[in-house]
Amino acid sequence: MGARRKKVRQPFREMSAVHVRQEAGTENMEVVFLESARFYKLQRKNPKFEAILREVREAIAQKQRVRVLLDSPNGDVLEDVEIVR
Repeated sequence: MGARRKKVRQPFREMSAVHVRQEAGTENMEVVFLESARFYKLQRKNPKFEAILREVREAIAQKQRVRVLLDSPNGDVLEDVEIVR
């Protein structure tokens, strides 16, 4: 039997969210950050979906940075966020 790889959690990155919109054709959301030209995905299947969406929207409204946890070092799927206070 092969050994299962344990998923390694990535460190948080500080970023400035500037826009949130619904991803075309899905229930997922796309988040745009000032520091990157990518569209980051917030998947509806994430158990923290509502809390993450609320934090991102609050950060945009208050012009605050967020700490972002992605699914992998070069990933584009948001796993968690928290406002930098």
